[in-house]
Amino acid sequence: TTPGLAYATQAGAFDAGVMISASHNPFADNGLKVFSRDGLKLEDAMESRIETIILDPAVATPREGAGRAVPDDALVRRYVQVLEQAIPAGRFSGLRLFLDCANGSASAIAPAVFRHLGAAVETQGDTPNGRNINLDCGSLHLDGLAAQVREGGFDLGLAFDGDADRCLAIDRRGRV
Repeated sequence: TTPGLAYATQAGAFDAGVMISASHNPFADNGLKVFSRDGLKLEDAMESRIETIILDPAVATPREGAGRAVPDDALVRRYVQVLEQAIPAGRFSGLRLFLDCANGSASAIAPAVFRHLGAAVETQGDTPNGRNINLDCGSLHLDGLAAQVREGGFDLGLAFDGDADRCLAIDRRGRV
């Protein structure tokens, strides 16, 4: 998630963090969000400088295999623990919650976090494939979630956007 990246950039002592995200848009609108080592989004002027460099045809293309992604499950677990510790364990006991994860980054952690906090959780939009982010789901497509909450007798519905820096709530009557 974008908030998770902000946390990880600072907690992992990285020089920067980069989120490839469509946020609340279709996957074709993917862009970059860049975070400083302090876990803060870069100023617009700095982002513009980076974009100019990335798009400059005079800048050499890196050689094949120059960069690699290395998963850090321990850092993800630390972030999940921070989320879980923000609210007392069991606080959501008895709550029936329906989550719409927008086929985005919340899919990997949101259901587990809310279950840890005691909620009974059901989900939709939790099978991202790289192309279905925000596709008829998530925070900009609330009708399906509202119907699920109303018809399923849920207490609450939460809809994230693709990078999980936005969340909208639906009450038991299906109202935003």
